[in-house]
Amino acid sequence: MERLDEAHHSDPLLIAYLAERQLWLTQLRWIAIGGILGAVTVAARSGLIARALPLLLVVAFMGIYNLIFWRLSKANSDQVSAPLLQKRVFLQVLLDLGALTTLLHLAGGVENPFVLFFAFHMAIAAMLLPLKMALYLGIAASVLHGASVFAEFAGVLAHHPLRFAPSLSDSFLSNFAVWRSPSFLLGYLLAFVLMLFGVIYFVHSIAARYRHAETLRQEQERLALSRERLAHIGEISAGVAHTIRNPLHGLLNCVDILRSKGAQNDSIQDTLSLMSEGLQRIENVTQRLLVLTREAPLQKTSNDINTLVRDALDFMEVQSHKKRVKIEMDLKEVPVMQLDANQFSEALLNVLDNALDACTNGGAITVRTYVSGQKDPVVHIDIWDTGEGIAAEHLPRAFDPFFTTKAIGKGSGLGLGIARRVIDEHGGKIVLESEVGKGTRVSFLIPLKSREEQPEGTVT
Repeated sequence: MERLDEAHHSDPLLIAYLAERQLWLTQLRWIAIGGILGAVTVAARSGLIARALPLLLVVAFMGIYNLIFWRLSKANSDQVSAPLLQKRVFLQVLLDLGALTTLLHLAGGVENPFVLFFAFHMAIAAMLLPLKMALYLGIAASVLHGASVFAEFAGVLAHHPLRFAPSLSDSFLSNFAVWRSPSFLLGYLLAFVLMLFGVIYFVHSIAARYRHAETLRQEQERLALSRERLAHIGEISAGVAHTIRNPLHGLLNCVDILRSKGAQNDSIQDTLSLMSEGLQRIENVTQRLLVLTREAPLQKTSNDINTLVRDALDFMEVQSHKKRVKIEMDLKEVPVMQLDANQFSEALLNVLDNALDACTNGGAITVRTYVSGQKDPVVHIDIWDTGEGIAAEHLPRAFDPFFTTKAIGKGSGLGLGIARRVIDEHGGKIVLESEVGKGTRVSFLIPLKSREEQPEGTVT
């Protein structure tokens, strides 16, 4: 529910949340209608109000539009979207504000203590709607109630007083009527507006914090589930990889021997080449499985991150040249760090390999290193590509083992999982951002330790 201010048309979680809240709002309104009917009945019988019929007509109107929205909320439509649901909630609250303004006008105006009910509507708007829409409703409430108050003051609308003391004459009560005092009305409306926008601000802030915390909790649960799944897969995969590795090497050796015999038949040579390529692909997958599932401790030494980046790019140079992919570097001054060079290079190569595969028709890969923050500095390694990008619905699964959007035989779906495991073990995190048609950015964020724990000197 984090993206209320930028609703995605097809976000199923947001749509489900708004649909459930819309139904809740109609149910809450049925309770409010019942409460208003009871209050009007009591007020009419006790002589607190002169006429009950106008109030009952407003309540009837509320019942009609609430029935319409209740039917809409119960209908299961495949065409519903988050913006549409937000517009429905906006319209409901706007109608409620109009009804509440009319009810207050017919029952005492500024004398009626139920004016505080405007705050409930602002709280609902701040919880369920983007901030801009909630502010629009705050403005609407201010205009509606303010216009009603000033219209009564100017004599455009008749004032309908509450008769708290029927034994006193109307002329006596009118001399003490607060709705006739300009200074009181100005102060009242100022306090009213401040109350509305104060409620919107505080409720929206609290709701935003709650949604952020809920998003973090869900992300932690997803990561825990992913690690648990990876552990189960790892137990099976490691056994399979160890089992097939030796016979696989034997097959590769046999193919190499046959090719070295110099078979004259070109078709046989082509077949042997295909066999060698296929077996090598299997060997690469088994090697990655072993890397992903191993639990070897990090062998940290003092390393220059920029040197590791250059070495990885040099390793990819031949492949990038074949695919006509331009590689650019922007390496800033970065302190020497304690890293496991082999595993860190493996993480870099996996991400670079994915970036290269994504650039199907040329393109470019940019690698940038820099340090951010002064109090708690963090080393960044950003790898951009101008490839095809990853669809939004696939991003949450991008780090899952064996998940890939590449064609069959073109990828194992293990590269990002290996990279995240390595960066996690170094105390950092990996961030993935992508947009279809524009490309992908993978960022390694590794916190620097205190200067006392770091080797002296910096490198470029």
